[in-house]
Amino acid sequence: MKRLLIVSILLSALVTQIFSATSFSVHDIDGSNNLLYSTRLDFPGTSRSSSLFEIHLEKSSAQGRPSLLTCVPEKMELLSGNVVQLRNAFGTARYSMDSGKLVWIYRSDDFPAGWYDNVRQAESPDGKWICQEDSEGSLVLVHVASGVQIKIREKSSSNDSVLAKWSGDSKFFLYEENGTVYFASCDAAVKKLLPPKSMRRIGEGSLGCVQWVGERLYYASADILYRIDEGELFTRGLYYAVLGNGTPVARLSTNFDTFHDSFWISPDGKYLLYTSGKKIAVLYSIPKEFGFASARKMESLIGLTGSILGMDVMWTSADVPLLWIENLSYTKGKKSASLYSMDKTFSLVASYDEPGCMEISPDGKTVAFTSGKNLETRKIDGWKQVAKIDGEKILSFRWLDSQTIIAGGENSLFRWSPEKGGKWKKTVLYLSSVKAARWDGEKINAWIEGDDTRYQYDAEKNSWTAAGKSNPPDSPGYASNGKFRAYTSECPNHLFDDAVFVRSLSAPAFTYPLIPETMEEKKSRGKVSIIFDATEGNEGLAQVLSVLEDFGIRGTFFINGEFIRRYPMETCQIVASGSRCASGFFTSADLLSKDFEIDADFIRRGLARNEDEFLAATGKELDLMWHAPHYRSNQMMIDAGGSTGYTYIDAWNEINDRVSFEDSVSDKKSRYLGADEIISLTRENLHDGMVIPVDVGNIRGSRFDYVYEKIHALIKTILLAGYEIAPL
Repeated sequence: MKRLLIVSILLSALVTQIFSATSFSVHDIDGSNNLLYSTRLDFPGTSRSSSLFEIHLEKSSAQGRPSLLTCVPEKMELLSGNVVQLRNAFGTARYSMDSGKLVWIYRSDDFPAGWYDNVRQAESPDGKWICQEDSEGSLVLVHVASGVQIKIREKSSSNDSVLAKWSGDSKFFLYEENGTVYFASCDAAVKKLLPPKSMRRIGEGSLGCVQWVGERLYYASADILYRIDEGELFTRGLYYAVLGNGTPVARLSTNFDTFHDSFWISPDGKYLLYTSGKKIAVLYSIPKEFGFASARKMESLIGLTGSILGMDVMWTSADVPLLWIENLSYTKGKKSASLYSMDKTFSLVASYDEPGCMEISPDGKTVAFTSGKNLETRKIDGWKQVAKIDGEKILSFRWLDSQTIIAGGENSLFRWSPEKGGKWKKTVLYLSSVKAARWDGEKINAWIEGDDTRYQYDAEKNSWTAAGKSNPPDSPGYASNGKFRAYTSECPNHLFDDAVFVRSLSAPAFTYPLIPETMEEKKSRGKVSIIFDATEGNEGLAQVLSVLEDFGIRGTFFINGEFIRRYPMETCQIVASGSRCASGFFTSADLLSKDFEIDADFIRRGLARNEDEFLAATGKELDLMWHAPHYRSNQMMIDAGGSTGYTYIDAWNEINDRVSFEDSVSDKKSRYLGADEIISLTRENLHDGMVIPVDVGNIRGSRFDYVYEKIHALIKTILLAGYEIAPL
């Protein structure tokens, strides 16, 4: 109890809130008492944009539901009929390229009560179907035209960042369920003729072990590459026990790990690029007849410019693979992207800071990608720049065709395509966010950040058009029309930074909150902290640092001497990321085991040794916090550390991923839990002041998965439960 009390006091004294809330700005009121105001959502891991609303004011309250006049394109899907689907905290909207009209097909609450999550979706190439993952983790197939929904998969464990892989003709898609890849047919699903999943099994693994090339599916397992034609999928499923995994195409020189390895096949089916655990890349020639694939080139991917986060491959017309590698810099601690060519030599082609989206054009000749506030297109052959645009951060984009891109930025949704002469033109289609808005008679004018263009709103079409140039008006912080005055001020609801108040200026004077919820006295459910242990392995470090950067969370890492000695570059990477670094002692051994007899001097010397090794590796000093290996300590150890200025940090360590399959068999007291089970039990036990430990490496022994692989899910679980995440 005393150790937990230490942590509670430390949290209350040192935490810095990173969970922000909704704030408001008042713009204008017209003569008919219609108010223009904007709301800004500022949640971890989401875009920061100001959405514009209009609402009619009455004497004692606002009338009806506010009209939402902008749409933040946080997520984007391209649907059939030149329709762009946009998703954000306020719901789902569809913009028609033909009519120029935006229609909301689903509106959530006007002001999300706490952190929200945009579920994963994957549209088919023809835009007629969408695979989406609901809030429970089930996989649902949606027919866009009719809205018919068919549940394909119940809630299950999945490590894939990709939700589904579609065939080029949009007839089939692949998905993972509990470590097995299955296929599904859209036509059979909508007719309720989909066979049982046992007859739709491709094989063990994740979506990295399968790839569509035209109407052919390739699957890698062990040292064999298999091919399955679309027409054979159902037949093969029916006779799986007899036909096996498909037609063997080639034998590889090493076994393919279906959960951690990946492969890409050239469009003509002649070459295969295989990557082993993000460490080695091998380029194979696929034989015309079944036999051993010839390894043409092998390259090490370790230590290029940083830890590899993700990888994609594009092929030149000469079948040369270009590797687009996203990594985390050892020296800067930030994400970047590097392009490498596996031609005659393995060479660096280009590097880009702050990488975002990357997508190849439908004809396979051009690639578009974002970096920082830039959107750029380049020819895959020769890597020659085609066009580049900057000015706003791009949240999402899609190729409409091989010459046109639809991009959604923090300020606008726009079409970007070449004109005569080859110069690319940006055409704003709709506004994402506003800096200022004013009434002009019955029309609404608005301005966006960094642009002096005046945009005018058409209420009938729900569209925006450019209407000349002018400087945006200054905001006085309130609006008045002689009948009402609207302004912002503090409120008691912790979900809102402030609130909009409306004061009626006619006698008798009356003031009311525009949004009644802002005046509800709601307090935070509490704060929790996630701490990270760097002990013996580094397998999950880059992923953890990347996700922390995405959410804007400052991590606290407890680093021990064994990790520092094994991974000095990764230790510097933690420092460069801006994370706090504390002591995990100089060894990973259990200090309370019968093999040790320790005293206070041993603890003091162990902490001092870890300080010295950290300083030698990084040139920095450790923060004066520590915990014993495996969080096993006694009062003597705590007091010994305290005598040298260290504060002992304990954590909620009742369940963890340090139990292997072997441990659970040999020791009945050791219970094996998968990462999803650990996250679920953590959610059930959340409480104010809780400290949740996550190890960034693998253990000795076998496990199916680790919590660090699903750190994004852990953070989402905490935020969705209404807790704030605060650093120590």
